Amino acid sequence: MRIIIRSRKERKLSIENLLALLIHIYSLSDSEVIFNKQHEENLEQSLIMAVLEEFKTLFDDRERSYTPKDCEMKAKEIMCYLKEISQMRKPIQRYHSVLKPCDAGTGHEYRGVLQQLVDDLVNTDRPDLVDLQHRNDGIKDLLRTGLNILTSKRKSSKHPLDNPTVLLFVVGGVTAEECKQLHRSVITSGVDTVVLIGSTKFVTPVEAMRDVFNL
Repeated sequence: MRIIIRSRKERKLSIENLLALLIHIYSLSDSEVIFNKQHEENLEQSLIMAVLEEFKTLFDDRERSYTPKDCEMKAKEIMCYLKEISQMRKPIQRYHSVLKPCDAGTGHEYRGVLQQLVDDLVNTDRPDLVDLQHRNDGIKDLLRTGLNILTSKRKSSKHPLDNPTVLLFVVGGVTAEECKQLHRSVITSGVDTVVLIGSTKFVTPVEAMRDVFNL
């Protein structure tokens, strides 16, 4: 990645697209993808130079002059964000990996957390959705739950497909490609439940990058 950043102009790659690519690479981090300390130190030095050379492309306030120290701080901030991204799935119980073996048996394919969640949600076998939390409807449910505990009667867990309509709302943004894949999963599942997918906005990878890095 360090070589790609340094040769970006010869390759005609914008710094924005490279930062978006870095987010994608760090989001893959798990037991199969690990970044060593030397790699990250070299990457940080390359980022410092890239930010210094192209700060007018990255920052909205183009009239302001940025010192080498400002660019170094911004590059270090970007590295901190990338490391946080690599740890984002740790609290999740089921979807630790976004790299899945291909059906052909060779290589891996990318399947994001949202894609995996929807695949499980519309799975007619109804696997346990351990990362979804159900909120009780009100006092009646609380009383019923307490009664079940007293009578040792275990209540069956609720599933989103028990409802005629499921609304999946993504906070922060979703890409058109993600919507296309999610729609395909719902259509091919054959479930009768209507699944509606919404979000705060449509985003491109570069727009998502700017949101993540506060650029």
